[in-house]
Amino acid sequence: IRHTLRMTRPVNLAIIGLTMLSAWLIIHPVESLLGDFSFALRVVSAICIAAAGNVINDYFDRKVDLINKPERTYIDISVKRRVAIASHVLLNFVGIIAGWMGCRNGHGLWLICPCLTLAILWWYSAVLKRKFLSGNISVALCTAMVPLWAVCDILNKSILIAVLFAFATTLLREIVKDAEDEIGDKTLGYDTLATIFVTGK
Repeated sequence: IRHTLRMTRPVNLAIIGLTMLSAWLIIHPVESLLGDFSFALRVVSAICIAAAGNVINDYFDRKVDLINKPERTYIDISVKRRVAIASHVLLNFVGIIAGWMGCRNGHGLWLICPCLTLAILWWYSAVLKRKFLSGNISVALCTAMVPLWAVCDILNKSILIAVLFAFATTLLREIVKDAEDEIGDKTLGYDTLATIFVTGK
């Protein structure tokens, strides 16, 4: 259980929660926080789906992680594959249900956020991460949806700035991570920005 929890990246999940809280407080007065149960459900939804994405990413990245960061590789070492898949499915299920309940009060359209996010995270882990900039952009888009997810259909200039900031900083962070993982990515033939720059393709 301990290693499965580590695969979910608890620190990253806490940052998602704090980001949603910050976005929500831009729109709403702080005293109404305790009365907005739908917001709490959306936070649970975002955290569960992000956690599921982290688990499935480790599942697909087992080979490259053994090269780039063997000390943080859990699949088939301390976590069985079937446990990882079961955790992924369970977290996504809870995330979708919480997202649906959190969007029931006039914001049903925003159920697209959790559904689209989990689909992108699976596609990223299975395919896009190995393609030039596609993986970087897909993760940045998922991160950019977090402030929107917090406030649903209430948008203003501050929220849009937060969205753009989240997208830009995440894109840069993902590019830096590619550079750090260049050895393993190159070994397995991934066409990331770092490997293409090094090999001159």
